[in-house]
Formats: sequence, C-alpha cells, structure tokens
Amino acid sequence: MPVTRRSFLTGATAFAAAPSVLAHSDVGVRLRLGVLSDIHVGCAGWEQWHEFMSYNVHTLVRALRHFRDAGVDGVVIAGDLADYGMIYEMEAVAEAWRHVFPGDRLPDGRRVERLFVTGNHDWEGFLYRDFGKRHYPDSAALAKAVLQGNMKESWERIWGEPYQPVWTKSVKGYTFVGAHWEGFPYTEYGNISFAGAPEAILAAGAAADPEKPFFYIQHPLPKDTNYGPNGWGHDRGDTTAALSKFPNAFAISGHSHYSLTDGNSLWQGAFTSLSMSSLRYGSAFIEDLHPDAFEDTKSYGPGAAAANARKMLPRSSFIDARQGSLLTVFDDRIEITRHDFLSDEPLADDWIVPWSPAEKGKPFMPSRQRAAEKRPMFDATATVEVDRCRRQNRAGESKDAFAVNFPSATAKTASRAMYFEVAAVADGKTFKMKRVSAKGFNRARRRQSLCTECVFALDELPQAVPFRFSVTPVAAFGSRGDPILSEVIKV
Repeated sequence: MPVTRRSFLTGATAFAAAPSVLAHSDVGVRLRLGVLSDIHVGCAGWEQWHEFMSYNVHTLVRALRHFRDAGVDGVVIAGDLADYGMIYEMEAVAEAWRHVFPGDRLPDGRRVERLFVTGNHDWEGFLYRDFGKRHYPDSAALAKAVLQGNMKESWERIWGEPYQPVWTKSVKGYTFVGAHWEGFPYTEYGNISFAGAPEAILAAGAAADPEKPFFYIQHPLPKDTNYGPNGWGHDRGDTTAALSKFPNAFAISGHSHYSLTDGNSLWQGAFTSLSMSSLRYGSAFIEDLHPDAFEDTKSYGPGAAAANARKMLPRSSFIDARQGSLLTVFDDRIEITRHDFLSDEPLADDWIVPWSPAEKGKPFMPSRQRAAEKRPMFDATATVEVDRCRRQNRAGESKDAFAVNFPSATAKTASRAMYFEVAAVADGKTFKMKRVSAKGFNRARRRQSLCTECVFALDELPQAVPFRFSVTPVAAFGSRGDPILSEVIKV
C-alpha cells in the first residue's frame, strides 16, 4: 500500500523496525531539498517591487523561508519562474531568492544550490493575452525586455552562473540533471523533446550509484507517468525512455498545476516521478480525463464549446492552491512532505518512498495505489440541501434550476474526496449525472469542510417523475464512497 509517515511509524511497512527518531531529526539525513514549480512571478514593472509586486511573490518568499528554516541543501524550481517571460520578472525572482538566501547561503553559512529550469512562460509568456504588445507597442523595446532571445545573457547576469540548455550539478554526492524549456511553441504541447536531455540522463544514470537516487528536472511531465496518458502537459516521451533504464532515477516536473493532494502526483513505474503542482494557482482534478463531465471546469475536444455553454456553474479558478514540497533523502527511503503555503500547514500525510524502489516493491505504482485506496466517506450527519432558483448557464441563458449543496466527505479514516458525482435518480435509474470538483480538495484537510454546489437546469431533469439527488464522493484513483440522498423532489 502507499506508505505515509503514519503507516511508516506504526509498522505497516518493511521499515517498521527502524528507529522512529529518523523521521523527526537529522539522524540519517543525506540530502534535503525544497521543491517548487510554476511560481509565476509577474508584475507590470519594477515600481511594484516595493509592494512585492503581487501576492505570488509574498508566497515565494514564504516558501523559501520555510525551506531555509528546514536547512535545505538545494531548492528545485521546475519551470515557469517568470509569468510573462519578462527579464524584470526573472530579476524579481532573484531578488526574492537573495532576500532569503543571501550569497546562496543558509544563516549558518552552508551553501544552498539553485536547481532551476525554465518553462513555457519563461520562454513565450509575453505572447499570452497579448501581454507583450499591450505593454510594449514598440517591437524593438519588447525584444529587449523579454527573456526569449536574451535568455543566456539574462540568466548569466541575473544568476551568476553559465546558462546551459541541459545542465548537470552535484549536491552532497547526488547528481542532478536539468533541462531548460527552449523554443517549443504552444501548439506543440505534448510533442516536446529536450535536445541533449536523454543523453545527459543516460550518462548520469550510468555513473550513479544504483543504490542512490539521481534526479532529473524538466517543466512538462515525462510522458505516460503521472496522471497517465491523458494528463495535461506531458512531453513526447524521449525522457521517459531514458529514465526507464534506471530504477534509481527520480524525475521532478511541473506544468500541469495538478494538486499534491492527488495521489497521482507521485508515480512509480520503471522509475519514480513527482509532479509538483504550482505555487501560484492550481488546476482542476484532471479535467481532461472527463472532458464533458466536470460542471466547474472547461471541457476540451470535439463538442467542447457546446458542452461548456450548457454548464450551470462558472469555471473554478483554484487560485487557492499554493503548494510545494520538502524532500528528504535517507539511505533507505525518501520522505516527501506536501505543504500548503497559503495557510502554511501540511496538505496531507507525508509520502514515504522506500529506497531502492527496485527492491522494495514500488508502493506508488498506480495499480498499487488504486488497490490500497480507501473509500471516501461522508460524516454521519452529512445531508443534501436542494433549493429552487434561477441561474444562468455559461452561454448567458437564464434558466429555472435546482441548486444542490452538500458538505465535503471528511470522514477521518477515509481517503480524500477529489470530486463528487451528483445524479438525479429514481427507481434505480439515473436520469442525469454531473461531476463537480470537491471544494477544498487542494487544501489542507481541515480546510475541506466547505460546501460544494452543483446546479441542474429544470430542463435537464425528469419531468413529472419524483426523484432524488444522489451525491457520491470519489477519490483520486476512483474509489467511491456511499452516496447521500436528498429528499424526494418533483418538477
């Protein structure tokens, strides 16, 4: 079963006999890393720096201080440092870094290694929402202000280190390979290949001690790892092929913005892959996997425009997801904490990855996580409230409707509910079913006790047939809890 700090310390794994003090002290710690992605530092100009430009910079400073206080040996940022790909945004990231780690040092003088790679926003963010044209009508001025075309000079000036599209670094005897995003236009997402990265992975893997992890960092997901083939924002698969030759390879990526509360964010197969969510804003629960069903997300693909127009809820922003991790390497395991930097508290139990995974059964393989997943459950007092109302769909049409409200499924011994299936049912028949993301699914667990709403237009419901609304909680790997039912309703 997937191993958490709780099960690790209570004897549910092969390491139960290990002294529990290892999980609470520096005894046995070989390497400690702060891990972030998609920090998206954005501002309209330097004049905003004195106000930290925007709340995302406050959050970045908070995250870096958290890592500083933990005594990290290095900090990973897996891409999208600058929101709109502007040079002054990268300078703002560096200013925040030096505020917390002056001279790249901890307060006790130990060095903190920067393990940063760029992402699509660093490369072409000025194209999004026509940001560049709006702020720099003069094309020559824009060309001087953006990172694209100036990346090498800007990186070396700002960070004081050589810029290499693919780099290799060593931290306390552990090898890191990083690949910057370079020249991949938005239209080629899903077909991205990092020139030189597979070769660097093969070289690092061949040289690494097979009993120790080595790390690879890029912005998009390695293909066919976290979230499966439908996960948004994967590469072409070249890096997956190279990494698959080494059971001790540990990949770190970002780009998807999916929540660290989702067990799919940690994946094991031929190697291990951690998808790092976002420090700026989150994404829905794998909305691409249910393109026509999530009432509060955006559908994609054929028929998407019509599907989106019919939806009776606006698209959720998930802007309250500001997440990161602390990764601690021991000889026999890697501990991964998941942290909510909005409320500054743990998101969930720590993940404990037994090491080396080739010998310890790989508990984070999707099939094993699915088999071990407990059913999400409502508390015994949970009820479904239904109100007659008038609402607009996303096309702007005003309709008579029912608003269905219910609490989060927060039974303490159960898995976290990631979304709900809300259905109009009668006599064992389902007339209409919608999926909606669970409010608070991306926050610390005690903040999940929020009300979730799903809205049905009357013309979507059975006419002249008494029915109930059934609400079923669903966890990350598909396990379903017992539904709760509304009172009988008749249109």
